[in-house]
Amino acid sequence: IIPLHLPPGDTSAERTVQMDGTKEQIEIAKQLVNEVCSD
Repeated sequence: IIPLHLPPGDTSAERTVQMDGTKEQIEIAKQLVNEVCSD
């Protein structure tokens, strides 16, 4: 599970891989996290 409030740039692969998704899903997850951080 990825914390909703990550410091900017803290979208580490270790966190995202825990979702057990494809590279595409990981990239989408990173984008979602970035949107939350920049909101």
